[in-house]
Amino acid sequence: MIISYTSYKFHQVLKAQNDPLFRETYAWESMKWPLAPAWLMTISLLIFAGCLAAGINPLGATGFTAENFFEYMLGILIIVSFTLAYKLIFRTPWRDPKTADLVTGRRTLEFEQIEQLDKYYKQPKFRRFFTYIQLW
Repeated sequence: MIISYTSYKFHQVLKAQNDPLFRETYAWESMKWPLAPAWLMTISLLIFAGCLAAGINPLGATGFTAENFFEYMLGILIIVSFTLAYKLIFRTPWRDPKTADLVTGRRTLEFEQIEQLDKYYKQPKFRRFFTYIQLW
């Protein structure tokens, strides 16, 4: 859920600031952008609903117990509590899409890197596929 939410917020910031990130050479953008995070959010919400239902009324159990609830919901409670604690302790504000920082840590590809990528993408797809496989 966090990944899909972050993807939507990132695209919202790029749109609000009219940033040319995806128009740069070899900038990676998902071909099915709005569908992938939407699908991920849907599946995540279904898993969350399943965990919540199993925590409240587990199959084969006598009913609701605190042990069953925390057994199924502990991961979600940890993520939520750590996120809230981080926000409260470090007092980090929620960013406005128009003022979010898109410059810090960003670098553009140098000429040598673009040449190397051009050479790599001129290879046939089967050769590029084998570059992902390493046998030790």
